[in-house]
Amino acid sequence: MKCAPNIVIDADRTAYFEQSSFLANNHNKKSFIAFLQECLENAGHSVLQARDDADTLIVQTALNCGRLANPVVVVANDTDVLVLLVYHIHAHSENVGEVFMLSEVSSRKLQPKMLIPIHDIVTSLGPNAAEVLLAIHSMSGCDSTSSLFGHGKKSIFKKFTSTSAVMQFLDVVSSIDAAHEDVISAGLSLLSCIYGGKPTDNLNALRYAAYYDRISSSTSSVLPERLPPTRNAAKYHVLRVHLQILQWKTLMSTSAIPTDWGWKLIDGRFTPITTDAEVAPENILNVVRCKCHTESDRPCSTKVCSCRKHGLDCLPACRHCHGTDCENVTVDSELLSFSEDDASACPASSPVLPTEYDDDLEFFIPWMDEEVI
Repeated sequence: MKCAPNIVIDADRTAYFEQSSFLANNHNKKSFIAFLQECLENAGHSVLQARDDADTLIVQTALNCGRLANPVVVVANDTDVLVLLVYHIHAHSENVGEVFMLSEVSSRKLQPKMLIPIHDIVTSLGPNAAEVLLAIHSMSGCDSTSSLFGHGKKSIFKKFTSTSAVMQFLDVVSSIDAAHEDVISAGLSLLSCIYGGKPTDNLNALRYAAYYDRISSSTSSVLPERLPPTRNAAKYHVLRVHLQILQWKTLMSTSAIPTDWGWKLIDGRFTPITTDAEVAPENILNVVRCKCHTESDRPCSTKVCSCRKHGLDCLPACRHCHGTDCENVTVDSELLSFSEDDASACPASSPVLPTEYDDDLEFFIPWMDEEVI
């Protein structure tokens, strides 16, 4: 929601602009980084610029310095950096000297600065927990993977490290040579354990049971985020988790392709694949509608619109926009070039409903609260 014009950066000129808006412009961000790098190098500092993930470059530099000098202090406030340091110090403890992480948080009242000894954390965790720490952190949510609503990292860590049977699934998800099918199977078993099931339980069945358990004991509507994810959505989460583990383990030297592991390219940018199943059966999609007024500047542009809230396009059944006069409509480029001559060559047909799904329980949850026609 924030933006700024292209600004000429000069050492003698003050940029009268809010920092977050200034950095929201990629041109300004690149110009400032180049300017900052030049200033630091002129002051005698060694500067490295990351091509992709800065966290892995920070950790790689710390390991290289740790082999030459002792001690090494990494200044960072990022949990990803801490987890990466713990794992790689555990993996290279014989070749790396003392490494510390200095965390400076202005909002912390008692200790605004913390000097964290990485070797002590590795010793406290133990070799088994340190080995699977990357998998636990990425599975529970990081910069590139989804977090699990209502399940904190502390509870997930305790649940995974206290059960020996779960460790084998973490090893598979963390394995560099694991196949897609093995990663998916192990990841789904881990998610089943997080949501109170057994490793062999089906996530769709857990979701179904959790829904009816909540509606039988709750006086308010059931929020979908409090339910276990569907199997199709969880599958892509697990694939992205595995890719992140590979990138962290190899410090970005892996040859894995993101589009093979839960991502897709849209307009040159990687976008996570949410699911490969329909959002809901066709008969439900046809009765969900919104009542957004078209007199507003951007009708149906926010999650106040019930269609957009549930990830659906507006339909002709919508009271005011009719699925055409709003910003929640997907326009097919092929339809724009469709002419009357093309119509004569196309036989009339009705939409074909999908007949088979991975598990029908995924579509048995009647949780649409909007008005129906």
